[in-house]
Amino acid sequence: MENKQVRKIEQIALRIEGSLLTFEMILLPLILVGATLVYTGKVALGIPIGFGAAMILTMIYFFRWFYPDLVTPLHGFMFKLLSFTLAIGTLGAIFTLFHMANGKLFIVIAMADTLVNAGFWLFFKNKATGNPLIAKGDAIRLLVVFAICAILLMVELPVPEAFLQPVIIE
Repeated sequence: MENKQVRKIEQIALRIEGSLLTFEMILLPLILVGATLVYTGKVALGIPIGFGAAMILTMIYFFRWFYPDLVTPLHGFMFKLLSFTLAIGTLGAIFTLFHMANGKLFIVIAMADTLVNAGFWLFFKNKATGNPLIAKGDAIRLLVVFAICAILLMVELPVPEAFLQPVIIE
């Protein structure tokens, strides 16, 4: 029974990997639209759009963990660490954009993971046979996540006016 479930999860991961760029091209603009709506005062519309798109993208990055076609255990470790970093970086970015608890913590974890990824890549790049440890597209994704996390960590975002209004519970 477990073997069938593992096979199904691996098939889902293969499909996700095949159309990852398409998912990103759909979900990243939705995240930006949601953040724009939140910061222009339309919180009730912006949070579901932005947060929902970010959670879907995070799940996609987490599902990449189950990708079965990895050459060596070292490739598998690097791929899993990269997938985790992308997912945590996405969570950190959206939590920080929407002023949610632990957003900065997720950002710091994602930046540390990025540095660990880079360290492992530098150390093991000559020992890997055949395929590169980190694919070119994944390296670009990793650099983008690192840059976004660094910017969000350095910049203090203004709190949207809708967040500053008192909450009245009747």
